Amino acid sequence: MNQSNVLIVDDDPALLQALRETLRLRMEDVRVDIADSGRAALDLITTMDHDAIVTDIKMPGMDGLALLAEIRTRRPDTPTLMITGHGTMRWRLMPCAAARTTSFRSQSTGNISLRRCAGRSR
Repeated sequence: MNQSNVLIVDDDPALLQALRETLRLRMEDVRVDIADSGRAALDLITTMDHDAIVTDIKMPGMDGLALLAEIRTRRPDTPTLMITGHGTMRWRLMPCAAARTTSFRSQSTGNISLRRCAGRSR
């Protein structure tokens, strides 16, 4: 089995670590990179391929939508999952329609399935 490489981007350190540990517990052979900002994520995607990227939408500095635009330019085939703790309808529709995101999840739903997302890029 090939190892999946997943990048998680969130400005909340506790959530960043929780998502990382959750993926490690639920997926075999996964490498999880983390970035605490959009800029840090760009540094990682410039030097490394990821099978999937999970990013928060609302972050200071470069938000998730700006990051998604950069991902689409630099790594257009990388599946991207957008998450947010701000689950208003505006935030649900904007990233999906305008930025061609692969998926959207509210952080409050809890169940994030990356196995299918990461496998899609192979």
